[in-house]
Amino acid sequence: MFCPKCGVEYRPGFQVCSDCGVALVSTLPAERAKAPGRSDEHEPPIAVWRGDDPVAFSAALAALEDAEIPARQMRFHDQFVKIVAVQPNELTILVHPDNAALARAVIREALKDGPPGPAAA
Repeated sequence: MFCPKCGVEYRPGFQVCSDCGVALVSTLPAERAKAPGRSDEHEPPIAVWRGDDPVAFSAALAALEDAEIPARQMRFHDQFVKIVAVQPNELTILVHPDNAALARAVIREALKDGPPGPAAA
């Protein structure tokens, strides 16, 4: 079973992608099929945003969600802290390498005027 949105392969028994929340399919559409020369191994996600501002972090994640770009978030206390060099209080957004350029552009646009502030009363 495969996620038609992010392309991740799942073991039998799974019905929904844990990252995207969409129903799994038995085969990927032709346009999502593996391109020639690509490895059979999953490519590790790469960081497209790092910082310590939780408001900017949330705004960047929301922008990626609106653009339907699957992303993972990492905080300094996450289990991956031993794998990726993360400084205390650092927040990180990770995406698949194929989505990195678009994700960076979406985040840059979302944060161009600074992170959103509190609503005016």
